[in-house]
Formats: sequence, C-alpha cells, structure tokens
Amino acid sequence: ANDDPAQPKVGLIFGLSAQTELGETIRVVGGSAALGYWDPERSVALTTDASTYPQWSTREVWMLPCSEPILEYKYLRDRRALGKGICWEDNIQNRSLKLLDSSSVDARYETAKQGGDHLWMVCDKSWGCAEAAALKPASPSQTPGVVEGE
Repeated sequence: ANDDPAQPKVGLIFGLSAQTELGETIRVVGGSAALGYWDPERSVALTTDASTYPQWSTREVWMLPCSEPILEYKYLRDRRALGKGICWEDNIQNRSLKLLDSSSVDARYETAKQGGDHLWMVCDKSWGCAEAAALKPASPSQTPGVVEGE
C-alpha cells in the first residue's frame, strides 16, 4: 500500500443483505491489493450482529483511486467453520465499481471529506443480485468501532 499522505485515498465500506446459517460468514474479495487480489485467504470479512442482521458490512477498506479506477469484486460465503469450504457468488458476473477521483468527489460531496481522503458506503442489494451498487458518502462516525491508525 502506498502511504503517501499527499495522495488522497478513497475508503470503501462494503455492505449487502445476506441470509446465512449460524457459523457462516460473508467476505468480499476482488482485483486489488486491498481486497486480496481474488485470494479468499486475503479477502475482507463483513460482520453483522443481532440488531443489523441480515445486513452485513466491512470495516473501512482504503485504496488509491488513480491506481485502480475500476474495481471488480465478489462476495464469498465462508462456510469453513461448518466444514463446507468457501462458496463463491458465481451465479452473477463480477461486480464492478468506478472509483471517483478526488477532484470529482470534492465538488459533489464536501461532507464526505476526511482530511484529503473520502469515505463511501458501497451498498449492494443482496447476495447473488447483479444490480449495481449504490455509492453513498459516509463519515467515520457511521462506522462504530473502526479507528484509523495515526
């Protein structure tokens, strides 16, 4: 990861609705370092709890939009705790997301700014639904329990 503070990053919080079995978890994997380069072992976990289920979401995932303007990704069901392995979301094409460059984000969503960086909610409808994700500005206050390292 490039930690050059002069280069604005885009933060993404992935979320979708998924009915799961007890012991099964949802993960997101994709074609970038932040999403594990399609390696399930390096994928990013989504979490849920009694008050938000069946809605799952990730922590903040940071990347540089200039190096990855189009991000392809998919969700996985991690069933290893149930002895069943990993199930890919393979009934649909790869999901894709156009990462907005910082100048267009500045103009449209001043409220989404966090210093020079921007944080977005990637709202996918549900597991196996190919409908395009809605991108909504997010603020760190919307992600309880997530603390950015200094």
